[in-house]
Amino acid sequence: MNFLTDEMEGNLTRWLRFLGYNTLYAKDYESIYGSPVADDDLIEQCFIEHRILITRDREMVNRFKKKYKKIIQENPDIYLKFDINPSLTPCILLNSTKFAENMSAIFKKFNIRLNYDSKIARCSKCNSNIEIIEDKKKFREKIPDSVYQNIDEFWVCTNKDCNKIYWIGGHFKEIFNRLAEIKKYI
Repeated sequence: MNFLTDEMEGNLTRWLRFLGYNTLYAKDYESIYGSPVADDDLIEQCFIEHRILITRDREMVNRFKKKYKKIIQENPDIYLKFDINPSLTPCILLNSTKFAENMSAIFKKFNIRLNYDSKIARCSKCNSNIEIIEDKKKFREKIPDSVYQNIDEFWVCTNKDCNKIYWIGGHFKEIFNRLAEIKKYI
């Protein structure tokens, strides 16, 4: 499942990437379309890239569904490329500004994973894959001293322009707490 989030959903974007979902953000398209990216351009990208639209913009969802209906009537096989249950429309209108409620709504509609797995997690910054660092010495200058001394397992973004380093530190307690909070709404 691949997602595209509108400009209001940056936090959801990072979390979906963290959970291993290929998720692009409206701002990721600014180099192509300028800023801000028009809703119709984002809708078009959803169909070109077979991405599920996540938004709180009711009018955008209405335009998406109208276009979706026309495309599916003309090319029913296109639906299979969205990698979802055939009874679902590949978009979701979020009705809350609360993170946990929105994540649980996405879970309920698309049955997403709500568990962290470093083997499938993606870079929260650029959406690329991350891979385990076999020799942390190669990244010594990018890792804070106290972390380098106390942590042995690190991951790096495979995008050489990003190259962000990840490790399981104290912030993971907060991450697991947030995941538990989301599950309360399910």
